[in-house]
Amino acid sequence: MEGWISPRLGVRFTLEDGALVLYRPGGERFVPYVELRRQLERERQRAERLAQRLRELGVNPDEIE
Repeated sequence: MEGWISPRLGVRFTLEDGALVLYRPGGERFVPYVELRRQLERERQRAERLAQRLRELGVNPDEIE
């Protein structure tokens, strides 16, 4: 599978340090699932901190459009 390119999707499959890595047709690497989960968790924590700060200022974040 090393270096194989999907004829339908144009996605390239490689092995790097024993891990499967996928590249988009333009050469950009797909973000690994584990990293996406980390980013999601960081953003969730940031949103919660901002919502808490709004509550401290007397603003209900659930009522903001």
